[in-house]
Amino acid sequence: MEGFARALEEPVDLICQMDADFSHDPSSLPALVDAARELDVVIGSRYVTGGRVVNWPIHRIALSAFANRYIHAVLSLPLSDSTAGFRCWRREALARMPLGRIESNGYAFQIEMVWEAARHGLRIGEVPITFVERRRGQSKMSWAIVFEALALPWRLRRRAR
Repeated sequence: MEGFARALEEPVDLICQMDADFSHDPSSLPALVDAARELDVVIGSRYVTGGRVVNWPIHRIALSAFANRYIHAVLSLPLSDSTAGFRCWRREALARMPLGRIESNGYAFQIEMVWEAARHGLRIGEVPITFVERRRGQSKMSWAIVFEALALPWRLRRRAR
């Protein structure tokens, strides 16, 4: 959130977010930027045609696939990869977002942001990327993060009423 706030203070047209462990390949940025000509939010997706995941253990693939199907079922978001953290935002679109109301952390943050983007009428699309498991460091995935992500779609639906 601090990064978004700081970026919005700058005279930029696009704001990109990505994991800092190089699981998102910076060479994919031009595809996201190109798609942002027509879209307000572009998601670098592992799960659209042409996207893929490299070196992830099967339990992480299964968890991610389940999470995206679950989010789609509960929130009706027409996306393949709602949990992806590789995104490009048009500045004016991000400025319309209720950033002060975002409550989630971890993977749930990605879900809440894209849900709010959809609620605010932003044009959202996906481009294929290759996601590569980090070579250093450890995942922050925990049961607390999983439970937050399971509860969040229902909280968001209640908030919409």
